[in-house]
Amino acid sequence: MAFNGSGTFLINSTGQPVVPNTTISSTVFNALTADLATGLSTCLTRDGQSTATANIPMGTFKFTGLGYGTGAGQALVYDQFARAYSGNASPSPFSTSSATYVMLGLGTTLWGLIPLSTGRIRLTATGTLTTTLTGSDSYILGKYGTGTAPNNGVAVTGTSATTSEVRVTNSGATGALSAFTYYAEITGLTVGTPYWFDLAQKVSGGGATTANALVISAQEF
Repeated sequence: MAFNGSGTFLINSTGQPVVPNTTISSTVFNALTADLATGLSTCLTRDGQSTATANIPMGTFKFTGLGYGTGAGQALVYDQFARAYSGNASPSPFSTSSATYVMLGLGTTLWGLIPLSTGRIRLTATGTLTTTLTGSDSYILGKYGTGTAPNNGVAVTGTSATTSEVRVTNSGATGALSAFTYYAEITGLTVGTPYWFDLAQKVSGGGATTANALVISAQEF
């Protein structure tokens, strides 16, 4: 019979259990070894020779020591999922009158991620931009790097996440809000290395530009 359906291994083949002075019988012995073979063949082998034939109830216990999933049909490790998104937030307004890019400083406290499997990161940032002069253009560009993240207002640094930038022209009244979305896919990052992500902003045409109501995310995929 081998396993009884509840996980208990039973040896109850013909002639079992034996008693003292029982004559050895090939029939009894072969029935026992067949039972043992059936039981062992039902088990999952640790070297991957066998696969599960049914769902495995874990009884509130955990799988531990898993490798990071890297493809379809593979399990996610807890910290891999927990670090899939980082820094969904709405920071305070960020303003500049610089005609060259300066950093917003989001990577110092909000926007960071450690790639754990593929080294591919998807960045998304949404928010509003406004300028103090009608006709001025606001620009946004994603940046990333390792080490100490840049502070707000410092000169542009890091690697550009895309070759294109987001430009919003204030064609309405002074101070009118314009929504923007920035999206980038970054590849080739080093697995296990912490990265900061940030936005750089500048204004063209005079006045100042302000980024507000920011919602930012980073996801490894």
